[in-house]
Amino acid sequence: MTVREMRQMLKLSQAKFGEKYGIPKRTIESWEAGERICPEYVLSLLERCVKDDVKNENRDVLEENPDIIKKEKSGMNQNKSIPSKFQIYFWDADINNLDIDENKYYIIARLYTKGNFDAIEWVHQTYTEKDIEETARKRRALDPIVANYLRQKYSLQKEEMAYYRTEEMGGHMLWAY
Repeated sequence: MTVREMRQMLKLSQAKFGEKYGIPKRTIESWEAGERICPEYVLSLLERCVKDDVKNENRDVLEENPDIIKKEKSGMNQNKSIPSKFQIYFWDADINNLDIDENKYYIIARLYTKGNFDAIEWVHQTYTEKDIEETARKRRALDPIVANYLRQKYSLQKEEMAYYRTEEMGGHMLWAY
């Protein structure tokens, strides 16, 4: 689904769509005009966010477009390991050595930041919403768009998220842990 299709489905102007999802209007204009290419991970996040909004706020749009949202899977998936197709997102680690419980914040942040829609879907099938929210609170290694998306999704303040927190020490900006 393209940015234009998502925006038109919600019946929002470029300005309103940008305001709703924290994206500058000019960026949306550039993507829709083909001047710039929207990164795949941004499309994945936007699509997920739009689907969530459609499910939660606009049942009429869902009824008019039944192909938007696939049938929801009930219960959490009992995944015990990361699928091998996601190794590409873990170029610095061997996924066979990552424990999905002990390394959950790292895995969630990496797949949200670098993964495609399938990777983000796997995260939601494998982890709870609380796990994803805790990742938003604890991890600094997020992309700005991912951090903003998770902040809005979980109604977090910037001060609650490690991504946004810094401290001045000795004249240098340091990340707060």
